[in-house]
Amino acid sequence: MAPPKKQSLEELVAAAPLNTWVEVPISAITKEEYVELMAPTTIERLLNLHRDASNRDFCIEAALIIERALNEVLKAFFTEQTSESFFGKSGKPGKIKDFELKIDLAYGLGLISSEHQIAINILRKIRNRFAHDPDLHHFEHDDVVLGAIRSLANSAPAELRLSHRDKLLSTATHLLFTLTQRAAIVINERRKQFG
Repeated sequence: MAPPKKQSLEELVAAAPLNTWVEVPISAITKEEYVELMAPTTIERLLNLHRDASNRDFCIEAALIIERALNEVLKAFFTEQTSESFFGKSGKPGKIKDFELKIDLAYGLGLISSEHQIAINILRKIRNRFAHDPDLHHFEHDDVVLGAIRSLANSAPAELRLSHRDKLLSTATHLLFTLTQRAAIVINERRKQFG
């Protein structure tokens, strides 16, 4: 019997459903690749927000981090000139500013799965509830926010019983990892295609 085919990190991540706990074999990735893919300063920022920020600030900032990662995926797809025009450069906004439109565009171009489109939209909706209601500070004070959080996929072992905040962190870190990895794949595919 032939030994099982060794999967690359990209294949492992691509095959993993959203919010699935996947053990990545150490042989699938080098430490340098892991650190590079996980965008350590961004992951650290998410973890610090989770630890220190209010629910309101955590939701708003986490969605912003995911939006920036989605921008990178979209920028990787388009030519440099077009991506700068559409998505901006060096802190200057581009023509496409609407988060929902970016999500739909990335999905329509086949850059993200429907599962990721749904999860990013859920984070966007939660962010919007907190951003547009200055009196909203807790998940439990808004049925729409609670419903959105409950609708996030959760494949963590039942005994972990993730809090609402932990569920959002789990989703955001998974999305950040996936989008960072997806941007790298898109860049590599463009290189193969256009040299």
